[in-house]
Amino acid sequence: MARMTFQATMDRLLLLIRAGYPIIYIVSHEEARVLNNLARIVRVLSGDRRRDGLQEKRLVRWYQGTGIQEVCDLEPVDVAEPYSWLTIPGFPDPPRETPHGGDSGDEALRLVRDATPNNFGALSDVVAVFFDVHPFLMMDKNTGISGDLVRPVRNAADRLRKYYNDNHEVPGQPYKTIVIVAPSASGLSPELERDLIQVEFPLPERRELLDTLGAMLDGMNPRLTIARTPPPEEVSTICRDGADPKEYSSRLSELIAGAGRGLTLEDYRNGLNMFGIRKEPLSSRHIEDMLHLKSKAVSSPALQYTPHVRVELGGLREVIDWVGVHRDAASSEEIRTLYHLPPPRGLMLLGVSGGGKSQLAKLVAKEFNLALLRLDVGALFGSYIGESEEKTRQALNLAEVLAPVVLWIDEIDKAFQGIGDGGDSGVSARVLGHFLTWLAEKEDSVFVVTTANDFRKMFARFPELGRKGRFDEIFWVGLPSEEARLTIFRIYLEQETGPYFQFADSEVENLARARGVPNLPGEGAPLDRLCWLLSRPKFSENLTGAEIEYAVTDAKYRAYAGGTPLLTINHVVDAVLAAKARALYRPGSKAEEALKDLMKEVDLAGWPKVS
Repeated sequence: MARMTFQATMDRLLLLIRAGYPIIYIVSHEEARVLNNLARIVRVLSGDRRRDGLQEKRLVRWYQGTGIQEVCDLEPVDVAEPYSWLTIPGFPDPPRETPHGGDSGDEALRLVRDATPNNFGALSDVVAVFFDVHPFLMMDKNTGISGDLVRPVRNAADRLRKYYNDNHEVPGQPYKTIVIVAPSASGLSPELERDLIQVEFPLPERRELLDTLGAMLDGMNPRLTIARTPPPEEVSTICRDGADPKEYSSRLSELIAGAGRGLTLEDYRNGLNMFGIRKEPLSSRHIEDMLHLKSKAVSSPALQYTPHVRVELGGLREVIDWVGVHRDAASSEEIRTLYHLPPPRGLMLLGVSGGGKSQLAKLVAKEFNLALLRLDVGALFGSYIGESEEKTRQALNLAEVLAPVVLWIDEIDKAFQGIGDGGDSGVSARVLGHFLTWLAEKEDSVFVVTTANDFRKMFARFPELGRKGRFDEIFWVGLPSEEARLTIFRIYLEQETGPYFQFADSEVENLARARGVPNLPGEGAPLDRLCWLLSRPKFSENLTGAEIEYAVTDAKYRAYAGGTPLLTINHVVDAVLAAKARALYRPGSKAEEALKDLMKEVDLAGWPKVS
């Protein structure tokens, strides 16, 4: 079942209460937020009754040690369906509370259960919210004994059900609903299965978080501000170039609210308060800070959460251009609404190992300004019947809770390569089936990036994986071009420039002549000319980005092995040519004769020969 939105959850709770369900069990850690939203529901119910000239609905709550307290001053509201729940007032501030006894849970349940208009009438038409009772509704796994309040809750459910059935045919007759709020439903006594209905209350969504931020900016927290005239580079980070300050403020607020998805409302407020304490205007830096706060929300061992990634890539222009076009729509519901754009669904990246597919997945998250979630498919599989499918559902539901995010599944071809072999009783097939269904039906802003090497076999067995609707686009990531190799060499060699790695123009020119490479650029810094030279086919044809990165690392180890504290051009050239020699062993590489010719030029300096 798909995760319900806040609006749908509130609509369902209203329907359940009106339909006379006696006991509703809400799973949430956010007691105050749930109570606030139940107050909204009671206001709507009271508005219905006031239109008919009847007594208004009451809201009472019970905590251990305080007894039953009636929440007063809940002014009824008269709204037309469908309700926009966030526009309806919630809990009064400050509330006025009237005690009604019931210090123990058993006694409080009895008071609500037995109340009638003629007998303790204040509790005869209520939504009674109980906290702190869930520990007494569990079954001990060792003894099989149910908690002390299981029987009182069942008795109350039976009485409330009869109370509703006896009166519901007469318009305006009172009825009662008990709502139990607890952080978990795990371990509930099976005796309660037919007496209560469970509802997972969702964490705050974009609109609620955006409203909360707006209220704090409007005066709730005077220290929290957004710069009226932000620096141009900050505006270009958040918006398109040339955007005005109003667009910057709106876009920044939306990104901070999006970064707060997955946090409780209180944790989100605390994060904003922390930003205000610094007395700095909100900026793009605070998006990352909010994402870091969210890391504790990831409770699944199958998901690895990276708030923000930093990555540089050379080449792969087509993919980067595609990402640029879809960037704003991936993270902004406002832009999708304005331009009637569906949310981008995802990319599949196919190609050679080391071609940069994994780095591209990280780049997508960076360019979209979103957190990166890496799904470890292997961690989804468990030893018990149904455990793997349940872990899959939980992991994907959590990804939706944390949205907007980029969900990265690396080497999906290997993750499901055993499907159909019969070795796991079909578990892998069911997990993949659930994943494919979720891909096609997901509605939240979860952008999925999958990578694969052995794609031919994968598509032959599962052609549905590549059909439109599951991914927006499928890209082939091949070997980098000369231009891309130049950028990649610059990325890794720039990190070494300085006292450790220095050379003169004359060394680059001598190298070009010695290797027979004409047309060396006449101008430019020595590093730029060296990178241009190394990107020529003579040096780096058929090298992947990963192999170029390793070649630079290899060069540093060659310098260390030679006993010199400095990195030289010769170290770099030897390492690059050695990497090219190894690359020729890949399937489909050039002939062995070419390898032999290359090996004559490579000075391995005592390193093991490639065999």
